[in-house]
Amino acid sequence: METSQTSLELEANSGVFREGKLRLRCLATIFKLYRRSEELELTEDIPRLAPVMGPTSPHTGKFLFGANNVT
Repeated sequence: METSQTSLELEANSGVFREGKLRLRCLATIFKLYRRSEELELTEDIPRLAPVMGPTSPHTGKFLFGANNVT
């Protein structure tokens, strides 16, 4: 049995992602005897805005989100 291995390094910026996704496909063939394909979809890791919490009291156990109190 013979094994072959390869690797890919890609410095990705926003230009290689379409709609926040990058699709990679590897296709292995041996003449017409063997064919196998694997696909991997990566999602762009972009910063997300965190919800902003209002002031809280350290003793109440409540957090203030806008005008609603959540326990």
